[in-house]
Amino acid sequence: MVSTSFDAKVYSLEAIKNASYDFTEKATIVIETASAGRIQVNFNVPVSISEATPDSLISEFIRLVTDHQIRVDVGRDYKLVREMIIAQAFEPVDNLDIIVSKIQP
Repeated sequence: MVSTSFDAKVYSLEAIKNASYDFTEKATIVIETASAGRIQVNFNVPVSISEATPDSLISEFIRLVTDHQIRVDVGRDYKLVREMIIAQAFEPVDNLDIIVSKIQP
């Protein structure tokens, strides 16, 4: 079994779960709470994938988690803009300029 942990202040559980889903063909993954502020990820690697080293598996998984965390962050940061675009596409409003001016800092 191979394991690694993530700082819960940097990486969300959502990003770790999404990366785990992408990694299911390479390993069975168990996610659990570790020490304060850490998320532990344990990998059970099948023998058929034994040519991969533990370090390479962890590196690939960390890359996937980072990729998914960026997606989560961008989704959160631009949620309002995305919702406005969708709303405008399905039900155009005449006062879009007023709505946009209210949300700009």
